[in-house]
Amino acid sequence: DWNDPDLEKITGGVIPPYKNPDLEKPSKLHNRYTAGSGHYKGVMEKCTFCLHRVEKGLNPACVANCPAFALHFGDLNDKGSKVFKLLQENPHWSLLEEAGTHPSVFYIGGNPPSSKVHQIEEVKGRA
Repeated sequence: DWNDPDLEKITGGVIPPYKNPDLEKPSKLHNRYTAGSGHYKGVMEKCTFCLHRVEKGLNPACVANCPAFALHFGDLNDKGSKVFKLLQENPHWSLLEEAGTHPSVFYIGGNPPSSKVHQIEEVKGRA
């Protein structure tokens, strides 16, 4: 319960990532939009690969602004596209592909995460 007066003590003063104190501050609605996107600050949304940019022939913002040029975007059905060639030439993996999620994001190199769940440290405030 977010109204629990002992929440700060229970969490050790750490605000969980899904608790956004900025949303509780009084502000006008337009102050909660992120720059020009029409999306609200602090509200989790599914990635649309910046459809509004792609429709204009631009790359998604994450690809266009990646300082390491590690992100690529393109049409997997186009055998001449860079992403098609990257996936053909390199070992790759996706998250939860075995669950039938039909992923659109692929990771090149590295190892997929283990299917085993490991608790690394005890949760603070729990007995």
